[in-house]
Amino acid sequence: MNQDLQEPMAEIMPHIITAMSYLLQRVSETNDHLSQKQSISGFHGITKPSISIRSYLERIFKYANCSHSCYIVAYIYLDRFIKKQPFLLINSFSVHRFIITSVLLSAKFMDDLCYNNGYYAQVGGISKEEMNMLELDFLFGIGFQLNVTVSTFNNYCAFLHREMPQRELDEGRNPQNVNKLEISPDKRHLAAACNPYIRLFDINSHHGHVRTFVAHTSNVTAVGFHADGNSMYSGSEDGTVRIWDLRAPNRPEVYERNCLKAYHLDGSVTPINTVVLHPNQIELISGDQDGIIRVWDTRMNSCTIELVPEPDTAIRSLSVMRDGSMLAAANDGGTCYIWNIVRGSQFENQRLLPTVKKLEILRNLMEEHFDLELARPTKLIEEEDFDFVVSSVR
Repeated sequence: MNQDLQEPMAEIMPHIITAMSYLLQRVSETNDHLSQKQSISGFHGITKPSISIRSYLERIFKYANCSHSCYIVAYIYLDRFIKKQPFLLINSFSVHRFIITSVLLSAKFMDDLCYNNGYYAQVGGISKEEMNMLELDFLFGIGFQLNVTVSTFNNYCAFLHREMPQRELDEGRNPQNVNKLEISPDKRHLAAACNPYIRLFDINSHHGHVRTFVAHTSNVTAVGFHADGNSMYSGSEDGTVRIWDLRAPNRPEVYERNCLKAYHLDGSVTPINTVVLHPNQIELISGDQDGIIRVWDTRMNSCTIELVPEPDTAIRSLSVMRDGSMLAAANDGGTCYIWNIVRGSQFENQRLLPTVKKLEILRNLMEEHFDLELARPTKLIEEEDFDFVVSSVR
């Protein structure tokens, strides 16, 4: 595997999957409405599959375990096929089979180890025999041109990465979920922490949506504003805490540069559950899934304090007293911790004292007012069913 094409992809993969699904959906829907007679091939099914293109790509991404670069290369192969076979259009009846076949070929060409055709057939919802046939048809369709240069790879990668934020701005589609809302200090804007981006709305505008901020690669769990309203902070399940410049020009191509700073420990991808801003407007305090509270100094660009009240017990909420004298944290164990913040003669001497109060109040309140047996979540299914079929072939 060529290392030049590999690990920089890890951070942007959720964007790539989103962009690929959008582009292929757009191509499919366009070709569905063409009045001209279309050629039929082994890639075309009798009916449209019920699974969406995005869900199909996410399924492949989950189970194929191929390198991240394979998805870019698969898209390159699809583009080559379209150019070499203009009469075999990719539409809603064929797009799923084109996807699974292109990913299979890219994994075989790019990776040292990959699953066999039978496994990919299960992931793709088709038979092993059909998978074998589609592989040969695709190879002949692109003239066996499987090699991809580094420059070609980088060009396609940049295009797909740019496509995601532009798509969200153009389409104005609803996010998958909204995790937190925050109103700006001047009461003009509303920030929504979504997955995997942040949407900013003008409260007083008829159009509402103003900007989309993209750099996080997973669920955004926390968002807030600095007191001057010129910047915004956020935390995500991708393990990063970020600061955003709200004064940057409102153009899609500068969205990535709107992220002024990103804070995370090297090699750590522990999800961030909550982030608060100290009243001094300098320090950000984060709580993560491993039960660790970190204080990030935005002047020093480093983590200055680390607290672990209960190891491996996720921190769910943080709050700082308005005068900056106290920090409170609540975790998954139903425990609330409080620290006094003592300042020295200079700000640099600020430190957090060890725990002075341990209030086991949350669990007591829940036991008093709720039936905890009913509140327990059901066990998640550990293994998804592979027995599904895309659609029958023509």
